[in-house]
Amino acid sequence: MPRKKRTTKSKMDKSRLLDDIKTAKPKEFCYFIDNFKKIWWGEIQKVMTENDQLIFQIIEEKESTRDLGVIMQNDAGFEEHIEKVCKKVRQKSGWLFRSFYNRQGWFLRHMWNSLIQPHIDYCSQLWAPGEGGELQKIEKLLKDFTAKIPELRELSYWERLAKIKLNSQQRRIERYQIIYVWKTLEKIVPDTNITLANDETSRVGRMCKVPALKSKERKKREISFQIAGPKLFNCLPKAIRNLKNIGVEEFKEKLDLFLSTVPDEPKIGGAMPLNCEKSNSVLHQKARGEWKTVDPAGSHHLSKADSDDMLLVLTVHA
Repeated sequence: MPRKKRTTKSKMDKSRLLDDIKTAKPKEFCYFIDNFKKIWWGEIQKVMTENDQLIFQIIEEKESTRDLGVIMQNDAGFEEHIEKVCKKVRQKSGWLFRSFYNRQGWFLRHMWNSLIQPHIDYCSQLWAPGEGGELQKIEKLLKDFTAKIPELRELSYWERLAKIKLNSQQRRIERYQIIYVWKTLEKIVPDTNITLANDETSRVGRMCKVPALKSKERKKREISFQIAGPKLFNCLPKAIRNLKNIGVEEFKEKLDLFLSTVPDEPKIGGAMPLNCEKSNSVLHQKARGEWKTVDPAGSHHLSKADSDDMLLVLTVHA
């Protein structure tokens, strides 16, 4: 038997796994017991035959297990993984402050981006939490880190982010989700089951299809990448959504120009974003951004209604 983890996503996957178990030699059953873990999502037990259930009893059932560095739970949540990320970041931050005497902002900003931020970024498009306590746990990591920079100590968290030129953790996670959706559409990364509702020839430009949600699964599904990613991508200006056949760095540059106009006001420590939704998501903050549009020749300014068909020129939000 090959030594690898296997996720059964369909009836065919399950059938192949069952066939492997049925044809395994007696000595290989020990391999299954020790190296396979079972996590149920949904109500798969109800559609399994009695024979299937007897075979699957060989494999130990777990409430959570780690797969490729991400802790998966049987309730489709990622609370354990978020706790693991927070613990790792706090450990690395403590080591950093113990190992270096330099407390200048430029140095600690570089250390954060190089040594600490990657622990949060890893696979964040999968486990990223929605608005609430789990997101604030992630946000507090950067808040506590920047509070230890002497030149920023007297500033609020929002002011510290602007001064040191860092994005909030929520903004960075959403930025990464947008980039990953674009990579999916450009076939740079494996398919993530994201499809187009309209292509670039449409009047509204390239738009992703947002799957409909059932009421019983809405809470978990609406923060999943397949739902949150397309929503974030669709809220971008048409000029950015229609970008094709360019390098990833060029797309990031144009995306960052747009995001630089969108207020970044993370909800933490009693501070609330200054919009009616009380949310720092790009979905709700983009209306407060400041930009202007001109035609490609730069001959005249255009109305906002015509701006989708022209080049987007962004001005930094004050």
